[in-house]
Amino acid sequence: MAKKSTKKQKTTSPAAARARRMRRSRLRSVAGGLLRIFGKLAPIGLVAGALYGAWWGLGEWKTFSVQRVAVRSNLHAGAEDILALSNLSSKDNLFRIDCSEIKDRVESHPWISQAAVYRRFPSTIVIDVSEWRPVMAANSGEGTLHLVS
Repeated sequence: MAKKSTKKQKTTSPAAARARRMRRSRLRSVAGGLLRIFGKLAPIGLVAGALYGAWWGLGEWKTFSVQRVAVRSNLHAGAEDILALSNLSSKDNLFRIDCSEIKDRVESHPWISQAAVYRRFPSTIVIDVSEWRPVMAANSGEGTLHLVS
């Protein structure tokens, strides 16, 4: 003899069952949409992370530390003065150096009209300078000579 189940069967109306199915369907579509968006954004995030990691790694690599600074085309402004203005050290990395900032500092020297700063891999910074060319010398009367360009 088969035992009858004593559990009460839930009786639901067709409208309640339909509403429950609709809620599940909406939840699945929202979850599916989020998964699709995540599936498209995850590779972009991975590539961005890899590029940032490569940039950081190159910035820490000792091969690209500044080992030589070449100053070219200077006649009146001393190379030591230009090196002091550049504020470069052997701890600096070529990838982390702001060439435009160095250019601005070097151009603050009174003899230098223009400067160009660029990297030469793996370990050199080149500073090209153009100096002012005096056209005339004016005597102030106090023994001081002023150059005019």
